[in-house]
Amino acid sequence: MRILLTLLLLAFTLTTSAQQSIITITEKSGKKITDIPRSGEQVVDINSELTLTIDKEALKAKIVDNIPELQGSFDLQTQIDQFEAALNFQDQVLTAMEGNLEDAETMDELYAGLTGFYNYLGRQGTNSPIYKETASLLNRYFSNDVNTFVAGQKVSKEYYVFTHLNEELSSLKTELAKQPNTSYFVSMTAYLQTEFGKAGRVHIENFDNYALQEFYEVPRWVTTLSPDQLQSLKEIQAQAQANNERRADLFEELKTKFLAALPDLKCAQEAKANITAFLTDGTVSSRLSTAVKDKAQELIVQYEQIVGLIETVKTTVSGLSVDTVFEIYGLIDQVKKQAESIKNVFTDFDALIQVIAGIQAEVDALSDEVKDCVKKLSNFGAAFDQLVGILKGHQDRYQDNLELGKEVKRFTVDNMPAEGFLPLKRSGKREDGDRLELNLLLGIPKEGKDPTSTNPDDYDLIKLEPWLLQMQTLGFYSRTYVGLIMADPYNADSLSGVEALQERRFLYAPSAGLLLKVGLRNSRFYNDFLSPGIGISISTPDFDTNGDPEFGTGLVLTAFKNILSIGINYNVTLDVPYWSFGVNLPFNLPGIPINRPQ
Repeated sequence: MRILLTLLLLAFTLTTSAQQSIITITEKSGKKITDIPRSGEQVVDINSELTLTIDKEALKAKIVDNIPELQGSFDLQTQIDQFEAALNFQDQVLTAMEGNLEDAETMDELYAGLTGFYNYLGRQGTNSPIYKETASLLNRYFSNDVNTFVAGQKVSKEYYVFTHLNEELSSLKTELAKQPNTSYFVSMTAYLQTEFGKAGRVHIENFDNYALQEFYEVPRWVTTLSPDQLQSLKEIQAQAQANNERRADLFEELKTKFLAALPDLKCAQEAKANITAFLTDGTVSSRLSTAVKDKAQELIVQYEQIVGLIETVKTTVSGLSVDTVFEIYGLIDQVKKQAESIKNVFTDFDALIQVIAGIQAEVDALSDEVKDCVKKLSNFGAAFDQLVGILKGHQDRYQDNLELGKEVKRFTVDNMPAEGFLPLKRSGKREDGDRLELNLLLGIPKEGKDPTSTNPDDYDLIKLEPWLLQMQTLGFYSRTYVGLIMADPYNADSLSGVEALQERRFLYAPSAGLLLKVGLRNSRFYNDFLSPGIGISISTPDFDTNGDPEFGTGLVLTAFKNILSIGINYNVTLDVPYWSFGVNLPFNLPGIPINRPQ
């Protein structure tokens, strides 16, 4: 009998593989359900519904890594959960055994209860506390333990096992109550990041009280230009006409604007000359102390150094190439530091000369002139310091994502929902390539602080498991785009009266197109960087530069998210074919309009 029971237990023993992550994400798109592995590219359909399933055992292990003193409580709670789950079958089994066992329905109830009980033991594994305790009880039962007899009659093994499991459960609960009370909480947040910097909280059902965003479904098939694209096309038309009317090189214009931002050397040269004149003035020099003269010479040296630095910057920028970008930023930083040094030396110099008697007029004139130049040099770095502001903005967004307001729910392992639901169509306006950041967070209240406080200074937050999902239209889809192309007719020499084409090869023209694209689940590099497209385009070149746009159409290939394009076209108005290429940067440069693909 014991051998039969052991074989029955072993037959129901199921082995389960360990979870690699705490959160399992399942995507539902239409009728198709797809698991999103944490180790993969983490690309999800932009219009799908996500189910976030929590593996509580993996969660416990991660929490214990950060709060080791919770290990005892978690171990006891795991045993309690197993015992309670196993004892869910006891009423069904014992009720059936008290009934008529010759009745088929009663036997079915008994068999279903026993099968459920042993199935559960098998799923927990032979090393689980509930399995070991049940096996020990059965061994004692078949060894005729004195407790197997009541009023001289041997009780059934089921009654014996369930009775002692209940006693053990009560003992475990008593022991758990004695464990030290360590406060913690677990929360989960979602945050939308768009390519244009806009971002916001996203509601996860069961985990927060944020409101759902307005319903928005990213269309798969786009065949018309958006209002923003139409406006961009108008701007490109005006820019193309302006570009065709001038011969200025755009890159040279960029360098010119960059150089214009540098401090004026005339100011530094004049300040140095004025200080020198002040020192050599016969009516003044006799009244100057050695300390004043030394400080004046130090100030002259400071000006000479900044003049040299700015000249170096100008030389470097004039020969600007992609390899010298970082050198430029290093030089700019030196100029800013030198300007600050001039300001400090001038402050000391000004304090010394202001107390000299008898030459107040000369002192005031020099002070005003040099002070104005120092101010110009000190204000030089303002434009470049905006970059620091952008970085600070990203930092603020990161901190905001971690801070937990009253809308974010807090849980322990015991009361944490098993699943969360995130319908992307209710997460706000999105575009292909936007990111959804998920964070499973462990909060540990600081000593002496209220565990329920929403003040981020009152608790430490630890990222237990971050996810960064890319939202993408998967499979075939269409998108429109606008951009600036450079067009070159095949037989320009045969065109009469087109003087512009005799002066140069390419002419600018605005262009718009309808593209067929493919989104991939297994390659972020393809979606983020390559993103090729093929389709038809229309453009309005002005080969005769008379101000009246012609009509052209043709085939176009794009790459790198429509930044690069190449096409074969036909100018219907002038009856001439032409080829074209475009470089449409997704940010603004002097002379190039902004192009934001749909």
